[in-house]
This record gives sequence, C-alpha cells and structure tokens, in this order.
Amino acid sequence: MTNENQVYIDTLNIYDIPWHRLTTAYGRGTDFPAHLETLMQMNDPEQVGRALHELTANMEHQGTLWHATPFGMIFLSRILEKALLESGQNAVAYYMAGELLEFFIGILQCYHDGNKIQHAAPLSHFSDLLKEEYLWSEEYDEEEDAMRYEEEEVFPDNLFYSFYYYSWQAVSAYRSSFERSAPKEFAPEIAELTEKMKPIIKEIEVKGIFTKSNLPVSDYSVNPYVGCTHSCKYCYASFMKRFTKHTEAWGDFLDVKYWQRVKNPAKYVGKSFFLGSVTDPYCPEEEIYRRTRALLEQLQGFDIKLSIQTKSDLILRDMDLIGSFPDVRVGFSINTLDEEFKEDMDRAVSIERRLVEMKTLHDAGIRTNCFISPIFPEITDVKAIIDGVFYKRSYSNIE
Repeated sequence: MTNENQVYIDTLNIYDIPWHRLTTAYGRGTDFPAHLETLMQMNDPEQVGRALHELTANMEHQGTLWHATPFGMIFLSRILEKALLESGQNAVAYYMAGELLEFFIGILQCYHDGNKIQHAAPLSHFSDLLKEEYLWSEEYDEEEDAMRYEEEEVFPDNLFYSFYYYSWQAVSAYRSSFERSAPKEFAPEIAELTEKMKPIIKEIEVKGIFTKSNLPVSDYSVNPYVGCTHSCKYCYASFMKRFTKHTEAWGDFLDVKYWQRVKNPAKYVGKSFFLGSVTDPYCPEEEIYRRTRALLEQLQGFDIKLSIQTKSDLILRDMDLIGSFPDVRVGFSINTLDEEFKEDMDRAVSIERRLVEMKTLHDAGIRTNCFISPIFPEITDVKAIIDGVFYKRSYSNIE
C-alpha cells in the first residue's frame, strides 16, 4: 500500500464523503453515515442489527461490490477494531465483532474471486474514487438511476475494479490493529481474515537469477522474488513495479522466481554478489517457497563474495549454508528503535528480533553490519541505534 493511500484511509472523516452520490446495491449511500454512527455507539441491539443489515446488504450483493463499498469498509474497519477491544465487556460489541468478521471475510473473497479473471488496473489513488466524473447526480431519481444502469459501460473498468481493490486495501490497512485487539475467542476468524489480506502471489519462470549490477558493493544483484511483502512505506525499490505487469501497489504482490540451476562456477570466481537489492530474500513467503535457500544451495562451492540484506530472522534457518561461504556478510536494515513507529512503517519482524539475530550470526562467526536507512529527521536516533547494536555486541560495522 502506498503511503498516500494509507494516510488517506487513516485520516478520512465520515462526513468528507458524498454518500448521496455513491451507488449501492439498492440505490445510494445517503443513509450510510447514520447507520455507521449507530454501529459506533454499540448500544441498542435492535438498532445495531438493523444498521448492520442495511449496510452489508447495500455494500455487497451476490459477489458484486459498489461505489460506496470501499468507503464503508474504512469506517467498518474502525468499528470492528473498537468492537474487538470492547467485546469482553459489551455483549453488543461481541455480536458486532462476529458479524463484521464474517462480512469482511466475504468482501475479501469477492476481491480474490475478481482477481482470477482479467481486469483493468485500479485507479492510482483511493481518493480518485471521488473524482467528479465518477460521482452520480446530486439529486436521487430512482428512474434516472435505473436508466443509467442500462448504459453499456455504467462504470468504467478501472473504476469498477477499484471498488474491489480499495475495499481490500481499506481492510488491510487495519490488519495489525485487528491482530492486536482481537481476543482469543475470535482467533479462527482473525486467522481466516488475515489469510485473505495476503498479497497476490504468482510463480514465474525466469531465464536467469543473476543481474549485472552498477552498485559499488557488487558485480551482480540477486533477487529470488519480484516485489516485497514487508511493504515498507519508504521502500526505494518500489520503482521496480514499472518493469512488471502488476496493477497492484508495491507490497501487495509477490512473484516467486524459478530458474535453471546455476552452473559454471569458474565464470564467477572472485565476483561479488548482493542478495536482496530490490526485495528481502527472507520475506515471510520464503518460509514456504524456499527460493533463497535453493539459491544458496546452488552456490555451494562457488568462490564468490556474498552480501545479504534483510529485515527477517528467518535467515537464521540458513546459518549452515551462509556460514559455509568464506567471504560473506549479512546486513540488517534498522532506522528506529521505536517498535510502534516501526509497526507503522513496515511489516517486518521487530527491531528487537533483528538485534538478536545479528548477535546470533555474529557469535557464529558470520560478519554482520547494521544499515541505518532511511534516516527520518527528528525521528531516527542514530546514536541510540549504534548504542543498541554495540550493547548487543552484534556488529561488524555500521553504515
């Protein structure tokens, strides 16, 4: 998700939306604010039940989502977060949490079903959904709306797909909040919902895995994946999306590479390789697909210099292979010691876990380095990071 879309989702006000100009399954979203306010109060069970029915019935019908749906999902996500937090003390909140989780799972299933067929690219920004050209008339006329639905392209393709894509984005923006606030009674539903928030993953065949590099630290760049599901908001590698056919935002997709076995080690004697220049080779999916491990196995016996960059402690799984290279170093990206700020910035493991893994590798005789980047003005405390790395005695050098 782009930082711009995340900020938009986080700061949008319910009364910023021209609900009366957004289509729903049975008309317009004029009454959405009143229904959302009823749910936010979590008081009268009868009123809550009616509001839930009106919203859910109008936001999704037989797998079809509408113009009001992605905006409704933003506010329902905030309501679900509150309901999960209060479910232990409030019976209405408990009921709402269960109903909303079931509805959210269904909405995300609509998104995934839509991705199985050919579709247009979504609009570039969530806010683009409210451009004047896409809004319906100020005054609601049932007969006029019915006639508009008879038009050949009532919704442009990119707008229609955006109903699905941004509904998914609206829910995904609150993923960590749901996981933190959910009591154990809702663990199965949260697990199913989280599964449906995962990025689009495809397996692809590539001619080769090595790319000649202009980086000063390497002769070749090596990236076992296209994309990176750590979804760092500051990611410099997001420019790589333009070389793919993906319509999703950087961080919302991952291509798993398969290549012919690497041969001819003599060709690479003395060459330097940088593993992870535009992806994290130990993204969460590596635990399943094991493409980085496959590469390290293929490189056994190669007389090369190897650098690996990561934010994941999954790298500890491959200590046996990494330690077998005579000239190897492992770098860890750290730009803050504030775990809450880190949670806002990326989906990688905690800073504490990164420091621990640095020490584990360092103690095993593997050179490590801490890469402090990016430096956020007035936020990144470089001295504190250096002190933290030195305290753990996990360093070889700091960049």
